[in-house]
Amino acid sequence: MKKLSLILCSRNDNFCGNSLWRLETSVNLNAKRLKNYIKESEIIISDWGSEVPLENVLKLNYFAKKIVKFNYIPPEKTKKIPSSFSEVHALNSAARISSGRWIGRIDQDTIIGKRFVNWFFKEGYKDESKFFFSLRRDMRKNEKFSVRSIERWKLPSKKERDSIYFWRGAVGILLIPRKEYFYVRGYDETNIFRNHMEHELICRLKKRIQLVDLGKILNYDFYHIYHNKSANKILPHNPLINPKKLERSKKIIVNNLNWGKNELSFKQLLIVYTKKNFVKFYNFIKKITPKKIKDFYKKNYLKNEK
Repeated sequence: MKKLSLILCSRNDNFCGNSLWRLETSVNLNAKRLKNYIKESEIIISDWGSEVPLENVLKLNYFAKKIVKFNYIPPEKTKKIPSSFSEVHALNSAARISSGRWIGRIDQDTIIGKRFVNWFFKEGYKDESKFFFSLRRDMRKNEKFSVRSIERWKLPSKKERDSIYFWRGAVGILLIPRKEYFYVRGYDETNIFRNHMEHELICRLKKRIQLVDLGKILNYDFYHIYHNKSANKILPHNPLINPKKLERSKKIIVNNLNWGKNELSFKQLLIVYTKKNFVKFYNFIKKITPKKIKDFYKKNYLKNEK
């Protein structure tokens, strides 16, 4: 078993500008950062429904070729889920095929720093009674990209850094012991739209183990490459749930045994449609007779639900 699996998700679609360049740049730099720990690390890229797979177009450096694994989820699977990009499914799928004692979730355009690598492999991986979250530094708009200058990128705001709910900010890394990620069955797979899925997962994990602010330990040693955010405004988002309500919830496990298999059980499909758009749900459900629902559920999911 390796010590660290970095998992991320992306797609060959030019999202928010040159997404392929951002992905290629961050993956190559992260692999280079891990060059002294090649045998103990892996980077898993979940490719969500690309018509031309990322594996065929990314130009990986020497270190990345040794450490990167592609988890290709074809369009015929992704189109069964009513979301343009279900990050929760993509990330859970990457976690399921990972082999690290620790699972580190990062964005596709986030670069890990040297301090993090040194800390993790010398001491961080030893204590599996905790999990870690760090906010990230952001590259400024119109700033020229340079590896040498990333440590001068903008820190998270003081309000975010000092908040008891610091983990509601943009993720630099979410670092979880493998056994705990698998115990809670990963991200809630009804949160198929963008953003906020980390909050829900963190609240469930906090019921089992201690959360530590890794940003304060490592001076926010995670660096996000700038991209235009305007495209996000037209996309559906998961509702931002009050963290106090999430923390009061008794649920620790929310997915069935089929989690990470890139599909929704009928039970989950009902939750998604009723939560997001009752009209769409009604139009969908009125076309299906009770017998078809029962047969579909029994054939595909009843065994797994048990």
